[in-house]
Amino acid sequence: MKKGDSVIKPKDLPRLDEWKPAISSPSYFTPEECAKVIDYCGEMESGHVEGEDEKQSNRQCQVSWIEPTTPGAQWIFDKAGFLVKEANEKVYHCDLFGFTERLQITRYREGNFQNWHMDMGHGRYSVRKLTFSIQLSAPADYEGGELEVLAYYDPMGFPKEQGTMIIMPTYVVHRVKPLKSGTRYSLVGWIGGPHYR
Repeated sequence: MKKGDSVIKPKDLPRLDEWKPAISSPSYFTPEECAKVIDYCGEMESGHVEGEDEKQSNRQCQVSWIEPTTPGAQWIFDKAGFLVKEANEKVYHCDLFGFTERLQITRYREGNFQNWHMDMGHGRYSVRKLTFSIQLSAPADYEGGELEVLAYYDPMGFPKEQGTMIIMPTYVVHRVKPLKSGTRYSLVGWIGGPHYR
């Protein structure tokens, strides 16, 4: 900045008038599509947070991965990517590359949870711009396990309808509340872009 450039009048600031901490699209994936995604589950591994020890005080769940090269899985990237692109054009206006990572199928069982966290960080996580989460399980299959974002001062919840897709910036703090019973599956993905500047 040059001298005198550091003061901008509020009326001259660019604004995102439609910005929200997160948006949801109920039943975007059909029950049949959700079942098809779950069928891609390979061997489940313990979900972990980089840098934490095996006790996993911040997260307890199991994960499996869908690679961009997984045979027959391109439709998932295409369908999820279409809605993310639409949401970004209307709400977030981020510069995006597209998918920069594989997709994560997450399984929560009784007592599993994920505490408050963001999806961006150092290294490869620094290019994450938008997160999406798709509710793969029917609400009758489990109790608890609600996805919440920290909207300003209070947690904000979302519909648990099967196939609902939730999109948020990766810097928005969110959590999955402990599962009381049953099994909950979700599909999580990240869209990357240039570093914030």
